[in-house]
Amino acid sequence: EDNSINRGYIITPKIRSEDIRGYFHKLFVKTRRFKSSGDRVRILARFRDSNVFPEYETITWLTSTTFTSNSNNLKIGNFVEVLAGDNAGALAKITAKSGTTYTIDLTLNSSTSTSRARYLDFLEVGTISDQDTQSNIKRLGARSEWGQFAFELRGGRNSPALEQIIVDYTNQ
Repeated sequence: EDNSINRGYIITPKIRSEDIRGYFHKLFVKTRRFKSSGDRVRILARFRDSNVFPEYETITWLTSTTFTSNSNNLKIGNFVEVLAGDNAGALAKITAKSGTTYTIDLTLNSSTSTSRARYLDFLEVGTISDQDTQSNIKRLGARSEWGQFAFELRGGRNSPALEQIIVDYTNQ
């Protein structure tokens, strides 16, 4: 809908280096021109497996930005992917922790219900928010056997839109 904020995300499969290890230099992201100044594409990456994530759990919302969790592995900087229930489809970064209560960086729908969530260990590469620039370069600087990327899109009915993604790496 044009009159409301829509959100969604894409998580790529692992993109493997052709050799034993590769050096992931940059990520080129081409978008269609944004329609609104509030449109955003947040880019996440990971280059190693986590020992504890992904982890699945039922969470309870306290407000539009906080939830409770029983996970002992969750920390500031991890991402919560809401799979089902209230706020399903959201991907948010954990910014604060107080006991078993976690605060996220997005304001979602206010709720006191439960949701099914998955915790992910991605690094934030950057955000695209410029209405005039359609080609963006994000520096990665990682040496790994593989890379995996997530793109969170926030905006209106058909903006933002990804047009092309190119991963620049060399084998080493």
